[in-house]
Amino acid sequence: MACGFKSRPSHQLQHMIKIDLQEKGEATRIIQVEIPLEQVEHEFSTVSENVQRHTTLPGFRKGRVPMDVIKKKYTREIREEVMEHLISNSYRQALDQTNSVPIMQPRFENIMLDPGKPLTYQLTLEVLPKVKLGSYRGLKLSRKKIAVTPGQIEEVLDKLRTQNAVLTPVENRVSQKGDVVTIDFEGNLEGKPVPHTKADGYTVEVGTGQTIPEFDQNLAGLALHETKTFPAKFPADYHAEEIAGKSVDFTVTVKSIQEKKLANLDDDFAKEMGPFASLDELKERIQKDLEADQERQNRLRMKDQIMEQLGKMVQAKIPEVLIERSLEKLIRDHENRLKEQQQTWEQSGTTPEALKTQQHDQVEFQLRANLALREIGLLEKLDITADEINAEVERLARMSRQPVQNLKDYLKQSDRWEDLRDRLRDDKTLDWVIQNAKVQEE
Repeated sequence: MACGFKSRPSHQLQHMIKIDLQEKGEATRIIQVEIPLEQVEHEFSTVSENVQRHTTLPGFRKGRVPMDVIKKKYTREIREEVMEHLISNSYRQALDQTNSVPIMQPRFENIMLDPGKPLTYQLTLEVLPKVKLGSYRGLKLSRKKIAVTPGQIEEVLDKLRTQNAVLTPVENRVSQKGDVVTIDFEGNLEGKPVPHTKADGYTVEVGTGQTIPEFDQNLAGLALHETKTFPAKFPADYHAEEIAGKSVDFTVTVKSIQEKKLANLDDDFAKEMGPFASLDELKERIQKDLEADQERQNRLRMKDQIMEQLGKMVQAKIPEVLIERSLEKLIRDHENRLKEQQQTWEQSGTTPEALKTQQHDQVEFQLRANLALREIGLLEKLDITADEINAEVERLARMSRQPVQNLKDYLKQSDRWEDLRDRLRDDKTLDWVIQNAKVQEE
């Protein structure tokens, strides 16, 4: 039976199901579930009537096929749908009533649905182990004092000026550091063209390290339309193995030279940057943003300190299946980074198996810390309200520029709604721990 484990609103359980919980070892639970006969019969009636409404048979109009014919012809289909609905609804209720959080797909066993009897089945699931916490109030944390210097504000202003600089064509001088040049280039190794070292209309800022060092250095001092050939050595760890550590002869032709003209740092510049009446207002906004960024960095530092202390505090044995799942995710993330860098596992100097071995203990430690954080949230009753989760969905919708309802539907249909709730609960728990910690400011 392909049970999707999702509740069906139109068939809520009208009677309390009977649940018997047995614990087997540290992390295995067996839950016996019994759904009352009255609810089973109600579900049979509901499903049968729904089938009748949508069925057309020779000699009968749609929706007019006698019920005894429906029950006889579609016995198996009706029975399977009744089981699907009742189990998918009662499954979540059984987990909630027993405070069970499965870490992998449960096994549905011994499903019994006989005429005139309740529906019974057995759930066997691996759950998070029980956590014994030490004293989690008054953890010793450190944070850096929030301080923004005039130099930091000036640095941001310089970046804004650079990002909004006006490019002006240059014809009467050679290229220099800071100029934006457009070039055609081609690379040759031992007289033969090298793949992926040729481009037309390539734009680069001279002297900013956007290319390999020797290539960058040779872009200065060139006149408009000048052609120059020079060698440039690639780093030994360059992602393209065929040219890594080798010197390639490049031929470059300058198509255009543009000089950056920076705006004056005044009230007019501030107005162009946003709803600022003056340069002083822009500086105030920059200061607040820098302070907020330092506060975020402080929170990240304190989170690391909290998780380090919680991981050492908890002695629970983490199920190997949970560690393996986390390691598999780590491997996938690493593979994605390699693809972005156009590298293979061999070029990275490691293998999936070696990375798993290397990271196993750290992953287990992190899982223990996560368990401890979750347990603190439960003990302190730090639940997430509907308003809080809706506010977060609205924030995410604004960031991704999509309708709120579309994002809600996606999160619920992809089973990520609970993941979002868990993340918000962890964030709230972290805030609680910080508020109840002994924080020293450096």
